[in-house]
Order: sequence, then structure tokens, then C-alpha cells
Amino acid sequence: MRIPKRCCDYLLDIFYPNRCPSCGKVIAWNMRLCDDCLDVLPYIENYPWQSLYPHEINGEAPAFDYANSLFWYEGTAQNAVLTLKSGSGKGFAEFAAERIVLKLESDGIALSPDDIVTAVPMSRRRRLERGYNQAELFADNIAEILRVKADFKLLHRRYSKLAQHELGRAERLAAADEQYCIKDKSVKLDGKNVLLCDDIFTSGATVDKCSALLKEMGADKVYAVTCLLYTSDAADDK
Repeated sequence: MRIPKRCCDYLLDIFYPNRCPSCGKVIAWNMRLCDDCLDVLPYIENYPWQSLYPHEINGEAPAFDYANSLFWYEGTAQNAVLTLKSGSGKGFAEFAAERIVLKLESDGIALSPDDIVTAVPMSRRRRLERGYNQAELFADNIAEILRVKADFKLLHRRYSKLAQHELGRAERLAAADEQYCIKDKSVKLDGKNVLLCDDIFTSGATVDKCSALLKEMGADKVYAVTCLLYTSDAADDK
């Protein structure tokens, strides 16, 4: 008999107490963040999505057809994502997935059972070092809520010693073009819409390159969602 996930979480909490991914405080087994951190999450609200994302990337219109994020890259949300990247705080991926789905519904973005949820890929070496891809955790939870297939074998990322956050804007654009590619060119996405997930939207270089590759595979529309948004323009307007 299969034990329900929530029962497993309850039993696991006995030996490994659940902690708030933002501040580290011990919380109840079924909570995602502590009440104090929940109260001050920097939600992105009352902004048309088009006003938050670049109208041009590398001199051309973005390859994605829609983009949205939950939080500004600051405070409790920033702490939670950094914890998620470091190997814990996976409950934040579930929390973020539930709320980004509400944003999608509010904006009229709907996926059919034939559509696909995917994630920005991580290099094999980086994945072995970390043990998982945080963008895939986010995407997996979204796919489960939407009851849509998740496929993480569409794109590939070549290993690079430099992380994206260590690069400037121009370097990010060049790096994304070199690092990301189609994993299997025989796979076609004709007529399908794809929801592309990542943890942070910064310059848009990564999301744009991955969206372009998915379009090259035949995707009709690509919708990009991230947990956090950091752009200098958005921060100035906030």
C-alpha cells in the first residue's frame, strides 16, 4: 500500500523537523513558511506582466509569449530561493507553484492535457553536485496541479565554470546562446504550448534562449514563469 505524501511528510518531520526556508525557524510539518515570513513576502501585484519584462532581448522581441513571476528578488523570497538552491527548503517550490498557478488562471493562461511543462535545464555536472534541479522541482509541482505532463528531456545545458549570476548582461546573452541547446532534434512539439519554469528571471537571456529553442522544436506558444523577478527597471519602478 502506498503511503500518502502528507503522511510521509508528517513521519519525516519527527526525525528532521520542518524549517522555514526563509529564516530557518522550526515550523509545523504541514507549513511551507513561518507566519512572520509569510506576512512580509514581496509579492508582485497590480502590474500588467508586459510592463515588467524586457520588450527586446539582444535587439529582438522575446521568444516567449508570456512571462510572470511571484516575488521581487528581495527579502524573505530571496532567502527562500537561495535555501532552495542550497539543498533544502523544497517546500517553497510547492508553495510557489500553487501561487503561480493562480496567476496563470488570473491572466487567462490555460494548458490542455496535450501541452507540456518543462524547466530550464541544469548541466549534468552541476546536477550531480547539487542532487537536483530547483527549477524542475518548481515545474513538477506546477505540472501536478495542472495535471499536465512534465518533460525535462527537451533541452540540454552544457557545463560552464561560470554561473549566470556571476555574469553581466552582455555576458549572459552570449553565455545563454552557447550553453543551451536542443537535447534531441528528432523530438517535435508541433501544436503544443509549453510552460517553461525557472527560479529567477534576471536579464531574460536564459528564458529567451530556451523559449527560442522550444519554438524551433515546433512549440506554438511558450509561457515563462519564475519564482522571483530581478531587473533593474522593475526595481526602479517598484
